[in-house]
Amino acid sequence: MAKRRTSKAKSAEKGAVTFTARRAALLFACLTAIAAFALFMTSQTATRPQTVRRPVQKNVTLRFNWIDQPLFVGYYIAKDDGLYAAEGLNVTFKPYKDGLDQTAEVAEGASDFTLSSSFEILAAVSAGKDVKAVASVLQQLPEAYASLKSSHITSPADFKGKVLGIKEGNASTGIVYKSLMSRFGLKPSDATFKTLDYSMDVAGDLVNHRADVIHFYRNDEGYTLAKKGVAYDLILPEQYGGASYGDVLTTSGGLIRQDPDLVRRFVAASVRGWEIAVSDPDKAYKVMRAHEDAQYKDEAYEKYIYSHSLPLIIPTGGERIGYMGFSVWKDVANMMIQSGALPKDFPVTDAYTTKFLVR
Repeated sequence: MAKRRTSKAKSAEKGAVTFTARRAALLFACLTAIAAFALFMTSQTATRPQTVRRPVQKNVTLRFNWIDQPLFVGYYIAKDDGLYAAEGLNVTFKPYKDGLDQTAEVAEGASDFTLSSSFEILAAVSAGKDVKAVASVLQQLPEAYASLKSSHITSPADFKGKVLGIKEGNASTGIVYKSLMSRFGLKPSDATFKTLDYSMDVAGDLVNHRADVIHFYRNDEGYTLAKKGVAYDLILPEQYGGASYGDVLTTSGGLIRQDPDLVRRFVAASVRGWEIAVSDPDKAYKVMRAHEDAQYKDEAYEKYIYSHSLPLIIPTGGERIGYMGFSVWKDVANMMIQSGALPKDFPVTDAYTTKFLVR
């Protein structure tokens, strides 16, 4: 038979229940206060102006490789639209200086970046200059080869017995001529290489027969030939194994080692500037007119250069602007090795790095 609880037990039980209720009430009050405080802080955070942390501003210089022209528009957009500033970079563009060894200037730290061709970079590295390519705006150097249509020179196989013109100061032209000829079993002695001064433009060189074949910039001087009504055949070196990069962003190995993050930010902002230029031609034209040299103020000429440069800028494999690959660098090195401009054991990958490319 169950024992009846005593009055003392009942009193103890009642006290325990009362204590539990009080503890529950206190816990509920604490939780309510915490929730109210959290809600208050959330509302304060939402209304309080947020402080945006920007990278510490660093001064950066880019030396251009020609007078201000349409092919610099991506950089100007990056600067004018604040893309460099957003990366903490105060960028100064240094104008082209005739006769300046730009890769030497960068190697010595007098400029942070410059624009070079793949030929120039390989030659500089081979000569012991501490420089590297970090991105290539032009997937193909614009140089091509023109001949009068009446001469029927339509491929490098037709160079035999012909006079091949090379404008002063363009050492890479002779290298490419010889490489293209070799693909058709021709030796350098099978043609005549002639240095031409700048007293005439490409149209004058052809119609005055200063040479049978003239190297020229397809995205620029093609306008001159068309305007003067010169009928010509065009030979594109990349169709015969002569692919090469142009307007390659180049910096020093020292800067890469000391401040790789600065290099990464500069490349990223430059690529974004170029992507805006490519996607918005109207904006690109407006920016060009604000900055380009008087030589390029002819609107038709300006648009010709830009429209004929776009196919050279946009990578064909879906990569981002600035892409570089081993195969092209190796092809350029092979052309230079063949002509004696590089040693046979030259380490190609010493000339460039892909770690700063925008993926």
